[in-house]
Amino acid sequence: MTAAVQPPGPRTVLALMAGRGAYRAASYGSGLVLLALWDADEFAGYAAAVGSVTWLTLLVASGPEKAALALLPRPGGARLERLFVTLAVLPFGGCLALWLPLAATGTTPAARYAAAAALTSGIGCCTVLVGLHRLRGRPLVDAAAFAGLAAGYGATLGLAVRPGITAEQALTVLVAVVGVIAVALLGGLVHRLPPIRPGRSARLGAIRAAALLGVGELLSAASVSLLYALFATTGDAAATSLFYLLLVVSAVLSAGWGYLLRIRQPSVVAWLLRSGPAAGWRLAGRLLGAALTLGVPLAAALAVAIVLDVPAVVLGPAAVALELAVFGTGLTALLVLENIDTGGRRWSAAGAVIQFLVVAATGWFLVPAAGAVGGFAALIAGELTKAAALRGIVARRARAAGAGRSPAVGRGTPYEPGGRR
Repeated sequence: MTAAVQPPGPRTVLALMAGRGAYRAASYGSGLVLLALWDADEFAGYAAAVGSVTWLTLLVASGPEKAALALLPRPGGARLERLFVTLAVLPFGGCLALWLPLAATGTTPAARYAAAAALTSGIGCCTVLVGLHRLRGRPLVDAAAFAGLAAGYGATLGLAVRPGITAEQALTVLVAVVGVIAVALLGGLVHRLPPIRPGRSARLGAIRAAALLGVGELLSAASVSLLYALFATTGDAAATSLFYLLLVVSAVLSAGWGYLLRIRQPSVVAWLLRSGPAAGWRLAGRLLGAALTLGVPLAAALAVAIVLDVPAVVLGPAAVALELAVFGTGLTALLVLENIDTGGRRWSAAGAVIQFLVVAATGWFLVPAAGAVGGFAALIAGELTKAAALRGIVARRARAAGAGRSPAVGRGTPYEPGGRR
C-alpha cells in the first residue's frame, strides 16, 4: 500500500469530487423530484423511512473508514484490511437479512423502513470499500462507484414517473443498485487480501480506533438533529426554513472539505511516521490556535450583531461563513490529531462530546432568541469550545513528546510508531 500514500494528482481529485458531487446532487435532488411526482402520503412514507435511518451511513462508514486510512498505511497495517472489509460488510448484510423476508411478505411499513436501513447501511459499506480501493492505488474506483449510486437514483426517478410506483418499490431499486456496487467493490478486494491475519490485540486496537473515530461525526449529526428539535418547539416556520437552507450550504461545503481531507489522510500518516508525534502535536496545536484566533473575535462580533437585532437575512450568510471557517480549520487539526496515536483519537472523541454539550446548552437559549442565526451561533460556540479545550491538552502533549516523554510511545496500537509489532 505504499504507493497509495502518495496524494492523488489534481485530475484524479477532480474526478473523485465529480463522483461524490454527482451522488450528492442525485440523492438530494431526487427527494425534490419525488415530492413533485408522488402524492403527499406516499412521499411522506419514503422521506420518513429514509430520514429516520440516515445515521446508519455514518455509523457504518465514518469510524471504520477513518481507522482504515489511519492504520493500514503503517508498517504491517495491511494485515488489518480483512477486518475493515468485515466491519463494512457485516452491517449491510445484517440489514439485508432483515429486509428480505419482510419484503417477501408484501408492502408494509416495516418492509419500507427495513429497505431504507439496507440502503443507508449499504451506502456506508460502499464508502468504506472505496476507501480501501484508494489505499490500494485505485482511486478512480471511488469515483465510478459513487457515479453508479447517482445513476441508481436517476433510474429510480425514471421508474417513479410511471403511475403506481410505490415508495417500497423505489427503495427496492436503490437497494439493488447499492448491492450490485458493493459486490463489485468487494470482488475487487477479497482476492487481494493478505493471507496473514493480525492477532487478537491488533484486531481489538483497530476496532477501538474505529469506535473512537466515529464519535465526532455521529455527535455532529446529533447536534444538528437536536437543533431541529429546538426549532420545532418554537413553532417559527420561517426561522426553521432559513436554518434548513443555510445548513444545506454549510453541509455541502463542509462535506466536500471533509472528503478532501480523507483523500489526504494516508499522506498525513506518512508524514507523521517520518516526523514523529511531537511534530503532529505541534501542528494540531497551531491549527487549533488559528481556529480560535479567527473565530473568537468574529463570534463576539456576531453576538453583538444578534443583540442589535441585525436582520437574519444579513447575518445568516455571515454566520455560515464563520461556521465553515472555524469548522474547516478545526477539522484539519483533528485530521492530524486523530492520526498521531490512540491518545489523539481519545482526545478527539472527548472534544466531540464537549462540542455536543455546548451546542445543546447554547442552542437552548439561542434558537428561541435568534432563530436561524442563533442555531449557527450554537454550532460556532461548540466548535470554539472544543478547540479551546483541546488546545491546552495538545500543547502539553507536544511538550512531553518533544522531551521524549510522550505517553503514547510503546502504548499505541500494534501498527503505530512505538507500538508492538
